[in-house]
Amino acid sequence: MLIEEAKWFSKKILSLDPLTLYPILNIGSSTETFRKTIQPWIYEYIFKPAEGKGDILCLDIKKTPGVDIVGDLSECSFLEKISKMKFKSVLCSNLLEHVTNKNEI
Repeated sequence: MLIEEAKWFSKKILSLDPLTLYPILNIGSSTETFRKTIQPWIYEYIFKPAEGKGDILCLDIKKTPGVDIVGDLSECSFLEKISKMKFKSVLCSNLLEHVTNKNEI
């Protein structure tokens, strides 16, 4: 995520009523190290201002520190599991470039 994207998301998220926003599912979150060290603006502008306002759960395909929910969004059973978790919002940024057509692999 670019710095300007993180700033934009932060403004939008902070302008919304927390009761209608949280819990948030952050899809394609990558690792805690990525969010705090490699691209620290993600934590600084999005996660830090949200602390104490509500839950943001991070979903990624890889099991690693900072990922709360591990799974593959192309699996129907996993999508069913996620739909039952009753998230009020979804943050999905910079994910589509990682999507492949499994029929072509």
